[in-house]
Amino acid sequence: MIAIHQSESSECALASLAMVANAHGLQLDLFDLRRRFPVSIKGATLQQLIANAGALNFSSRPLRLEIDELAQLALPCILHWDLNHFVVLKKVGRGHITLLDPAVGERRLPLAEVSRHFTGVALELTPNAAFQPADQRQRVALSALTGKVRGLKRSLLQIFAVAVVLELFAIAAPLLNQLVVDDAIATHDADLLSVLIIGFALLLVIQTAVGLARSWMVMLLGQSLSLQWASNVFAHLIKLPVEYFEKRHLGDVVSRFGSVGSIQKTLTTSVIEAVLDGIMGVAALGMMLLYSLKLSAVVVGSVLIYAVLRWVAYRPFRDAAAERLVVAARENTHFLETLRAITPLKLFGREQERRARWQNLLVEVQNRDVRTAKMNIGFSTANTFVSGAENLLVFWLGAGLVMQSGTAGATGGVASVFTIGMLFAFISYKGQFSSRVSALINYAVEIKMLSLHAERLGDIVLSTPEANELPANDLAHLEPSVELKGVSFRYGEGEPWILKEANLRLEAGQSVATRVRHENRENGV
Repeated sequence: MIAIHQSESSECALASLAMVANAHGLQLDLFDLRRRFPVSIKGATLQQLIANAGALNFSSRPLRLEIDELAQLALPCILHWDLNHFVVLKKVGRGHITLLDPAVGERRLPLAEVSRHFTGVALELTPNAAFQPADQRQRVALSALTGKVRGLKRSLLQIFAVAVVLELFAIAAPLLNQLVVDDAIATHDADLLSVLIIGFALLLVIQTAVGLARSWMVMLLGQSLSLQWASNVFAHLIKLPVEYFEKRHLGDVVSRFGSVGSIQKTLTTSVIEAVLDGIMGVAALGMMLLYSLKLSAVVVGSVLIYAVLRWVAYRPFRDAAAERLVVAARENTHFLETLRAITPLKLFGREQERRARWQNLLVEVQNRDVRTAKMNIGFSTANTFVSGAENLLVFWLGAGLVMQSGTAGATGGVASVFTIGMLFAFISYKGQFSSRVSALINYAVEIKMLSLHAERLGDIVLSTPEANELPANDLAHLEPSVELKGVSFRYGEGEPWILKEANLRLEAGQSVATRVRHENRENGV
């Protein structure tokens, strides 16, 4: 069960409902729930949450309880939090609970702190007889995120072709080690050594030139794509209705828009590199197998261990990255709003209050960074140990093969030849294979992490824009009046009607005030 972060400031109820539904096998996302159950800027009430859960075929059981009774709840369930928020209770332990907070992510809190936030209201959700597990999540296509991009395929093919030429030089380089050691040094042939060095020096010059051309092409493609993609997304963003911006924090919108850059960088570099690393990894493995099956098995085993470690670490890294984006967006919002309201803040002497609040938000961001750094340290340490053990084992077994080959040759026995030059060449290919496949695994994880940025950017590009503006007309001949016929208005689904089938006509110069009473409350229009 993973956390789903709310996109709007008032949709914690929808996010909590989605998390509980996902835990029962009904895979939902906020895009779909937002369309089915619109929520006003005031948020959803418990009654609305129960109605929405019923529409998803859940039976609801609202409860009032004390802190020591949390362990008796059917998990996962929804808790009312801080009088204006909903969270999901994931686990109850000894002296602590684990929450999935739509605003922050997964949290582990001691019961003493829970008592300061929990209002005593919980909602258990149980699938009824009509409930059917399904995957109703909306897949976000790349074309929907970025729009049309001119020249993308042609540029990618050109970069790929140049990169293939570059990699051919890299796969031939280890042969120099073997030729120098086994042919030039062993026979004391200075002329052969000179020829080899000159030949590979020419290859080095060509390789450097090709690498420069590739880097230049990647730079140009990145700039072109960045401009086109950012322009497409921004054009869509400014067409969204005002309600979209009213329900979201400014920093969160900026953070989501910034995901364009992360996606563009990954697609223009990581995808090409991943394909090339896969091809070159297979080529390096083939060369290794020509030298020694035993040594190749050791190297492949080490890479498989790295792949398992990387896969196990994926979910914690993704959750940490998601939480970091959310808290960083909140910190950025506070910073921007402080600058925008600096004049009234100074007039009322509230600078220190804003500074303290911003500092607390910055500490939250740094805490997420420390958490990620700790995971990186653990993962890097494990990888260093595995890599070091692989090198020791390859040197040990490889040196044994060289000694066995020399002993067999001296005694006239029959054995496969494995020279010192072959060992050096194998180690070079081993380095290429390990680095290529490790990079391929990293790129695969990086590409998979794109789903995080795709979900965040999808909140912008998948939102329905306003209808196109009508062309400008000459309105001078029209009578300046406003007429309403059968107009109804309320702030959100489930909210009371402010206007219901209203009919009204206002002539030029008229002013009308309307008072609406609802449940002992008055609204002025």
